[in-house]
Amino acid sequence: MSNLPAPFEGHEPPLTIEEAAAFLNVTERWIRRAVYESRLSYYKIGHNVRLSLDDLRAYLASTRVEAPAPAPMVSRAPLPLRPSGLPGGTRRPGDRWTRRPGEPPAGRPGSGGRSG
Repeated sequence: MSNLPAPFEGHEPPLTIEEAAAFLNVTERWIRRAVYESRLSYYKIGHNVRLSLDDLRAYLASTRVEAPAPAPMVSRAPLPLRPSGLPGGTRRPGDRWTRRPGEPPAGRPGSGGRSG
């Protein structure tokens, strides 16, 4: 007969790194890195690392990301009509890349065009 205590209700033995990786469905390397970075609580027994199933469940619950609520549908305002009757706005003075009266035609900034 062994001197080990009898398991009691609700007691689960700590898991090895391999078992913890299987539980979380990740690699053993991920578990080792999470332990090294102190993202997972663990027990150090001699040179062995053991993880509690309750701690793994708590970690799993803490990493849950809720899906955002769907955004309400907003009706769009009708587009203004061009003089041609097609949708779309008309260009106004001050719009990007428009030329002011009296300015010579020029390329876009940085196009490499040189004068004279």
